[in-house]
Amino acid sequence: MTVTDADGTIAVGIDGTGDAPLVKGPLQQVEIDFGRYVPTAEMQYILDGGLKYSGALEWAQPISPTVRHDSTGIIFSDFDLARAWPDIWGDASVVGYGLFDPASSRFRLGFDHEGYTKTDHYCHTLGEIDFDDWVTNPGPFFFTPSGAMMPPCQNPIPPGQYAEIQYSIDEDGPVMIHIIDSAGNVVRQLVSGYFSAGYYTVYWDRLDNSGSEVPEGLYHLIWDASAEDGGQVITSGDIYVSNAPTAVPLGTIQPLKPTLSDNYPNPFNPATVISFELPATTFARITVLSLDGKKVKTLLAAQIPSGNHNVTWNGRDNLGRSVPSGTYFYRLEAGGTMDTRRMLLLK
Repeated sequence: MTVTDADGTIAVGIDGTGDAPLVKGPLQQVEIDFGRYVPTAEMQYILDGGLKYSGALEWAQPISPTVRHDSTGIIFSDFDLARAWPDIWGDASVVGYGLFDPASSRFRLGFDHEGYTKTDHYCHTLGEIDFDDWVTNPGPFFFTPSGAMMPPCQNPIPPGQYAEIQYSIDEDGPVMIHIIDSAGNVVRQLVSGYFSAGYYTVYWDRLDNSGSEVPEGLYHLIWDASAEDGGQVITSGDIYVSNAPTAVPLGTIQPLKPTLSDNYPNPFNPATVISFELPATTFARITVLSLDGKKVKTLLAAQIPSGNHNVTWNGRDNLGRSVPSGTYFYRLEAGGTMDTRRMLLLK
């Protein structure tokens, strides 16, 4: 099953606000490929209810099917949205009651990238507002806590800086927040874990999951529900990465972000202490990596309160084996930021 436009690009979108968003573009479609010729009687059975939609397609039922000329598939060019929500995102599949083996596809709706809410360091809007963004979905959510997210502080994000993202959850539960590009691909997982009810702050420093700078352009910030809730979106909106130089006005205070310090001692044998500071409670991970980027040891992966913290590495890997002398990296991932430093083990 693929979701394509007229040129074969996997991209489906909706446009509009309020209670009646529409499928964006008459040539964007869901295409079901049976991989074989389907006789007329069997095709009629399929069209009469032999298909079941799961995941994101439960919220965007395809209608008005067109049978391919060679009877090897069905094309849906129109959709009946079962939920008035500008972003439907997640895994989707079509099940044919044993008639075929459907492939799972990433089904993307929304992400119109037609504007974004501009803000400064203090989260004040700067005159341009996208009213389709940052709207809280009323749910219902059975496993994911409901919550709200403010437009990012500092949008667009200029070179060498980062956006501050504030959100709150009403009760304990899982939270997953990520950045996607214009094609719907996840470029950065900002938050993924179980959180207590309260207010949180996360940062995005223009880096992808590998630690590389993302290209200039418009991205989408999504607070996604857990898989048990069918991939619903709690809230989302556009965020722009700009390479245009921007002067920081006098008196502007940059938001605090997690910081990683040099380990001590360095060089070391047999152990060294790694210090870091968190401006707010967040999920933090510290990993030791070899020179070729392979994971050696996970020193920390937990919800950590704000303040100064230390972890110790004793020169052993995840299996408890002593590692050889040499240069290693240690990486802090916390609050949507990533920082990596070098250390030397000498025996």
